[in-house]
Amino acid sequence: QASPNINAWGAYLFGNSWQYLKEIIGYAFIPEQHTFNTITILLDETGGSGKSYFVDKIVKPLIGQANITAKDIDTLTGSNGKSARFGTVDLIGKLANIHLDIPDTRIDMPDALKTLSGGDLVEVEGKGSNSISVELYALLIFASNNKPKLSVSSALVQRMHLVPVVAPKVRDNPKEAKHRESLWNEKEAIKELGGFAIECIRAFQEAKANMRLTVSDEIEEVTKDWANSQDLVSSFLLEARKETPEGYTGGVSKQVAFARFQDWLRDNKIESKINKRSFDTNLTQKGILSTRTRLHPEGESANPQFSWLGLDLEKYDFG
Repeated sequence: QASPNINAWGAYLFGNSWQYLKEIIGYAFIPEQHTFNTITILLDETGGSGKSYFVDKIVKPLIGQANITAKDIDTLTGSNGKSARFGTVDLIGKLANIHLDIPDTRIDMPDALKTLSGGDLVEVEGKGSNSISVELYALLIFASNNKPKLSVSSALVQRMHLVPVVAPKVRDNPKEAKHRESLWNEKEAIKELGGFAIECIRAFQEAKANMRLTVSDEIEEVTKDWANSQDLVSSFLLEARKETPEGYTGGVSKQVAFARFQDWLRDNKIESKINKRSFDTNLTQKGILSTRTRLHPEGESANPQFSWLGLDLEKYDFG
């Protein structure tokens, strides 16, 4: 390897997920988002591991500060009182958006992340200028000490990769700092950036040839746990709810609604222990009224059925 110190450093922080990160760093040099649609979150639930220091010392200088923007996730999505109106214009021509602090608040508009990671034309607007359609290719890389609170959708789950930090805390820990000094030399690591860039680009090229990123078991497990920990019923309604005519007095039957929720879970590859009683309680708490009716979006039933007033839901087919 042309960069033994950087590799020792990265492997110590990220363990089996280090290869994935090298592929992502290599991908950042390629101005497109058509090969892979991915959003990377470095997750350090213990805190103080030195992940941000590593990004500042290795990843940012490697990609080049002029090629990076640092928009926070609230600005990109228009959440928690921040406006997304001008939030994306700074991504034009950038290779990566790296922001190392996801807030511990719920992100209201996660579909914006899907749009920004899709490789499609995006409508952007600058202050004092007309909006334009442009293809954005800045890779989205975030870091957090908490699992992000996002509504999940099939597209978002497939793109999201939570990369767990496996190294112990180094902040205020002289013994750990000393141990790290025995594993790699930071000054030598800085000198290896050129060779490491080539190594990362080659890692990406191999991933492209294989048509898949090297997603470790740890990434899969943490990402799956994250998806399962979200408010799944809210996410389901956000994605599956269909408009109904004003004054509509029918509604999807409770049996059908729960069946479609289960189909949605399977479509998103999410495992959940939510049973029908919990599902019904959740809908009631969200203000959806219960009724008995023969009128349903899929047609009239022979007898009145317990249903959700005014609710219609997408059908998920697995044929």
